[in-house]
Amino acid sequence: MDVGQLSHRTVKGKEVCAGYRLHETSVDLCGRTYRAIVVHSDAHDRRRHKRIDRLIEKDALAMEERALNLSCRDFFCVPDAKAAAEALEGGDFHEVSCSLAIRPIYGKGRPNKNRVRKVLEIRFWIATKVREKKEAIEKLREEAGCFVLLTNVPAEEKEGIDILRLYKEQDGIERNFAFLKDPLVVNDVFLKTPHRIEAMGLVLVLSLLLWRLMERTMRRKAKEERFSLRGWNNTNTLRPTSFMMAHTLSLVVVFGSILRACLR
Repeated sequence: MDVGQLSHRTVKGKEVCAGYRLHETSVDLCGRTYRAIVVHSDAHDRRRHKRIDRLIEKDALAMEERALNLSCRDFFCVPDAKAAAEALEGGDFHEVSCSLAIRPIYGKGRPNKNRVRKVLEIRFWIATKVREKKEAIEKLREEAGCFVLLTNVPAEEKEGIDILRLYKEQDGIERNFAFLKDPLVVNDVFLKTPHRIEAMGLVLVLSLLLWRLMERTMRRKAKEERFSLRGWNNTNTLRPTSFMMAHTLSLVVVFGSILRACLR
């Protein structure tokens, strides 16, 4: 099912938001049945195809090097040559076809009057040819841009597109929670008891709630009254962030602190 774009945003006159397609099925995990919503994103598809091209190229270079090393070897008997060919492992996206060839070793000097050169010994070598695994590559390209959402919410309550919208709305929360995972923040917190850790976590969550509420209020006000705020590099924006405004008003906070200190 093609659901199109969930939002619209342009950068330099070019649409940058992804379009989506959905396919819903069910899976059984650990004795429970879940709704599995397979989502295809054309934006993910473009990025992953570039990564797939790099993987295929890297695999081809590795297989060509193995094939070249094998074809440069001489074998004194057929069993040794066949054993070496069977031991050659294929790559993830390429395979090597091997064929046995004869390499005669001639004696020194010119041929006789019948133009026949004397053969001193017979050696064998392996002719190699690198080929793509088309099925593996096609399967990988088909899976590009796809991800799966699992949920136990009944379809009567929320459709697949509603689940996708909820999933896409998590980016703001996850982006602001990144500071909690920063080693500079985590390593500076020294709490011994579980109760203190829980209390610290509650303080951080409430702080993040206020931080996001500030940002939401500013953006809603700017959208309703259709005015822009001064952002980074003195450019106007309709989507200010809390950090942007806190940085802009930092001088006011410092000046207020100095004024209160003077009044005391």
